[in-house]
Amino acid sequence: MDNSYIKIQSKNVQLRTWLWLIASCLPIALLIFKGPISSPDTHTYSNWSNLLIHFHMNYLRYIHALSFEVSPTFYAGWISIVAISKILFKSFWREGIVILNLIAFSFSIFGILYLVDYLTKNRLTLFVAFVFILLAHDMYLWVNYVLSDITFMFLAFGLFFQMALTSPNQFKKLHIGKIIFIPILLAFIVLYRPAGLAFLLFLLMALFSKYYFSLLDPKQYLKGIYISTILLLLIAAIILVFYVLLMSSPSSFSNTFMTHLMNAKKFGHYYREGIVVMGRPTTYMLPPHRLIDFFNIVFVRFFYFFAFIVTGFSKVHAYINSLFYIPIYFLCLVAFFHLFVTKEIKNIKCWWVTWLSFLFLFIWAFLTALNFTDFDWRYRLPCMPVFIVLASIGFYQLAQKEFFKKLNFIKH
Repeated sequence: MDNSYIKIQSKNVQLRTWLWLIASCLPIALLIFKGPISSPDTHTYSNWSNLLIHFHMNYLRYIHALSFEVSPTFYAGWISIVAISKILFKSFWREGIVILNLIAFSFSIFGILYLVDYLTKNRLTLFVAFVFILLAHDMYLWVNYVLSDITFMFLAFGLFFQMALTSPNQFKKLHIGKIIFIPILLAFIVLYRPAGLAFLLFLLMALFSKYYFSLLDPKQYLKGIYISTILLLLIAAIILVFYVLLMSSPSSFSNTFMTHLMNAKKFGHYYREGIVVMGRPTTYMLPPHRLIDFFNIVFVRFFYFFAFIVTGFSKVHAYINSLFYIPIYFLCLVAFFHLFVTKEIKNIKCWWVTWLSFLFLFIWAFLTALNFTDFDWRYRLPCMPVFIVLASIGFYQLAQKEFFKKLNFIKH
């Protein structure tokens, strides 16, 4: 191997390591300054973990003893971590959770920088990713909270990361370790938070794409992207129609498994109240009277999932969000533009991760929109590492002038 290439790679690893260490120090400073922060959900999880400890980690007794709007089965992973923290750290269990948040946050940053370096081998792009990490206020905000959000983000990104490291033409060469590890990781995500079910659809679509693209000649990948996108939209349409019918008339599906699983009566109430962003009345819509009104609520929620300025935000909050999301969204659109117009693929790794990002962001935003966006946009947190990786790809393509070449092609 060329010695100059080895030297460049060594410098990239050194830069990546320093950037990772610097970005990891910031949440430590925040922890020292603010300390652990509890929320109403923290107290709920604390009570549940006490129950699990009381039953000597007997999950069947724990599940049967609890009554909640969503089955406590889908919180078992997270509640186990809270219980273990209480057993290990006693009265300092909150500090134990926040330390775990710090570790998860640090590994997420490492994964972002590693993936960007793996995809582009470009130090300027790596530094841009680092700058985006520093500007990601929504990521740093939740590290101090005694909640599952940061660790859930880490787990979700871990699944994305595993799928990103193999190109579609390597489908038949998947290592046995990944074949075992990925389903286990998915199972833990599903049992960590109810929203983890969304990643089942992501994984299925990612695996289908891997297999489908492995059958195609690279010159047919663009056609494959269009076909895969149509399939994704058809699946989304089926889910949307079923869910809207369920929410508009829960009594029509009374005593069915899906009614209980989704707590149709409660979430149907959110539709009938016109709730878009929970706790922000300026985003609410008129109560739906026709079936089309229910669909409209979902579309508006999908739009608000990506919103970064709304009535009620302070000027500082709006400026900080704008500083991050405007360039992030622009560069993500650059990457998507490149994905949907490229016939000749120069970097198969960037192309594949861009498609995975599209699957991840669309599926998560769509399934979140079926319920509601939370007051602080906490539910957008799992997307943050993917946003940064995708925007870094977009920046790399701009730097390579590939984007402008495509624009010139369209003009002619």
